[in-house]
Amino acid sequence: MDASIREKIERRAYEIFLSRGGAHGSHEGDWERAEKEIMDELNHKKTANKIQELETKEPSPTSQTDLEHVVPEVTETKTKRAVRSTTSTATAPAKKRVVKKKADA
Repeated sequence: MDASIREKIERRAYEIFLSRGGAHGSHEGDWERAEKEIMDELNHKKTANKIQELETKEPSPTSQTDLEHVVPEVTETKTKRAVRSTTSTATAPAKKRVVKKKADA
């Protein structure tokens, strides 16, 4: 692990410790939470930078493929929707209208 990343995690773990009132005994949980937060932040920045880089790059046949590697869940969802909408040819039958008769008084 890079020293600067470790320092960020240490600082964040200490902030978490203080936010809990400085109670001892949960240092492992504080560290794990801080590590997850910092790593998520770094991964988010890397993904955003990669997307920005791909968007500014000249369009090419592989641009969409490159983007799928960065954000697979977004492109996969669009593909599934497209497949579902083109493969569904059956239509639902119309609902029958039910007329209730009034009871004779």
